[in-house]
Amino acid sequence: MKEGLFQVNRPHHLLILIMILHGRQILAEMECTDYYEGYYLDYEDADGEVTSPPTRLLSTIVNCTEGVISDYTLDCDDVETSDIPVTIPEECKTVPNGEVTDNGQSFQCNEDYVHADSLLYERYSCSCDRTIPALVCNGRQAKCKPINCKLNSFIEQGMTLKYRSKFITASTIDAIDHGESVMLNCETGANGVTYEPKRRMFKSDRGKWFEDNRRAKCECQNGGTCIRDETCKCSRFTKGLQCETPLCPGQCQNGGTCISPNRCSCPYGFSGSRCEKARCDDGCQNGGTCTSPNKCSCPNGFSGSRCESARCDGGCQNGGTCTSPNKCSCADGFSGSRCESALCDGGCQNGGTCTSPNRCSCPKGFSASRCETALCDRGCQNGGTCTSPNRRNCPKGFSGSHCETGKSLCNCSNKYS
Repeated sequence: MKEGLFQVNRPHHLLILIMILHGRQILAEMECTDYYEGYYLDYEDADGEVTSPPTRLLSTIVNCTEGVISDYTLDCDDVETSDIPVTIPEECKTVPNGEVTDNGQSFQCNEDYVHADSLLYERYSCSCDRTIPALVCNGRQAKCKPINCKLNSFIEQGMTLKYRSKFITASTIDAIDHGESVMLNCETGANGVTYEPKRRMFKSDRGKWFEDNRRAKCECQNGGTCIRDETCKCSRFTKGLQCETPLCPGQCQNGGTCISPNRCSCPYGFSGSRCEKARCDDGCQNGGTCTSPNKCSCPNGFSGSRCESARCDGGCQNGGTCTSPNKCSCADGFSGSRCESALCDGGCQNGGTCTSPNRCSCPKGFSASRCETALCDRGCQNGGTCTSPNRRNCPKGFSGSHCETGKSLCNCSNKYS
């Protein structure tokens, strides 16, 4: 019968090994701290009682088969946390030149800084000591110190190093503390040639060497400030060792270029702080919108490169002009929504049609400018009047289709006696 070996981790790094028989099961448990939202450390409340976050027990069944323990995972990170606010001791929230992490159980140092007691520091080893008051890790107050300067072999080659009135090498001193200075002096070459540096002091500054007693050398741009050789503190909207790169938050659009802090140079046809606006020379009229360089999007009823032209569906006839959407201004002698109708003063009579200004087209049997005159073939004789097409009104004593026949006006008779 095969047996499995099960490892149990207890608090304070106590390791327990348990032998499990084949086919048996065991309950694996883990106690997890249920931190509050914003909770950092244990602390004493107003009554002097130590307030600690609650704990929660995770568990799972582990099987032993043919000497092999089944896979299992217990992870405290999976435990949901409460959102009940807890007051955090102000004196344990921060570490100079560093940041408190892991809900107050750890801390990390900023760039160019290291843990002051790096050999003793362990993650999750911190707590709040309110008697100091400060964050304490493994019995030592949490501190961050500047990085020291190492004495690398290339620094020593061909040089003598003098530190605190003594000549030193990397074998005697591993590093020079931040803020301390060392004199570097090159050996004299053949024929008495002297090389640099010659008895010059260099200072250790957060892991970098800088010549002492002189101003830092930089070529800071865009308002940057020189803080050490070739290193500038940049103003807002710039970056780079010399602050040479301007920044335009949100970036320049439509091919624009960031040429100075928070300022874009826009290509032709665009404007705005980020070149986000298209530009149309002379603008867009009648409510049009500039959508791309010199191109307007026109509302209904307008057209043209600047939306300057009203549009009339079907156009305006007879010399009319479209003055607003679907509205024509007509020339003299015409009317209608599209100026399609001619005007004849007084109108056309007897069924005549106005075909052009003050000109009627008359039906058969009528004539004159307004078709007011009836026509009779071969006219009317003897003073007759044409009253309608081919119809006459003859004077007294005449008749006929053209009033051509006269009537006798006397009644003569011969009387004989």
